[in-house]
Amino acid sequence: MIKNFADARPDDLLAHSRELLPGLTATERRLLEWILADPDRVPLLSITEVSRAVECSEATVVRLCQRLGLRGYGQLRLLLSRRSVDPVDLARGPIELDESDHEILVKTLGHAARLLETIAGRITAEMDANFSRAVDAVGATHRLLVLGIGASSAIAQDAAQQLRTIGLRVDSPIDPFTQLFEAGRLERGDVCLIISHTGTTTDILRCADAAGAAGATRVAVSSYRTTPLQGKVELLLVTGGLTPTFRPEAAMNRVAHLLVLDALVTAVALRHRDRSAAALEYLHSVTATNQI
Repeated sequence: MIKNFADARPDDLLAHSRELLPGLTATERRLLEWILADPDRVPLLSITEVSRAVECSEATVVRLCQRLGLRGYGQLRLLLSRRSVDPVDLARGPIELDESDHEILVKTLGHAARLLETIAGRITAEMDANFSRAVDAVGATHRLLVLGIGASSAIAQDAAQQLRTIGLRVDSPIDPFTQLFEAGRLERGDVCLIISHTGTTTDILRCADAAGAAGATRVAVSSYRTTPLQGKVELLLVTGGLTPTFRPEAAMNRVAHLLVLDALVTAVALRHRDRSAAALEYLHSVTATNQI
């Protein structure tokens, strides 16, 4: 159940809902996606109208609400009725097919701002603890393997480069076969840092298994909480948030991953200042030779 329901924020509930999507049944997922597509219509509809619109039972509606931490549909309607939607504010609402270029630009930036605000406001004690443990593990490791596939590959490469600049020994192969090979060659005390938006990519899950079998500590940055990846890592950093319905895997989710990783790099650098300072000084001397 949601604690302090009177003070709960609607966008917190929506962000929490997105984290749970992969773990729902097909019918529950269809219902939740229907709600997320236009949450402002929910307070206007009865539970019967919702069940008819989605073609599911009223019991499914109630069950989903309980999965979200609510007592029932009435509490969901009340909570979502608190969303203050200003029609002049282009940052609110999904991007429609007939949007102007200006509206797309403003809405995209507005959604990103809301996403980051929501994530910052929803850092739990578990997330705090996992983040601190991740800083400890990454800072103390002799070898760090950073993995990402598809759109997460670029984020993995960026994180690996940042971690190298503060003095860590980092590998980040791009080829999935090489990733699996290197994951299996890790040792106890090594760290495997995994970036995965969905937490369901088969190649990444195989790498997580291989790294675990080798005795490495596995840290994952993902948009969702209840995914197969959750059970394959020791430390999970969840950055789930709001997404425009027109682009279900929009870049703003990747921005959240980048910022969490940036915070990780900063925390490790501060924890090991002498090593980081020496590495950064050397980096500056190298880059200086390539500047006009």
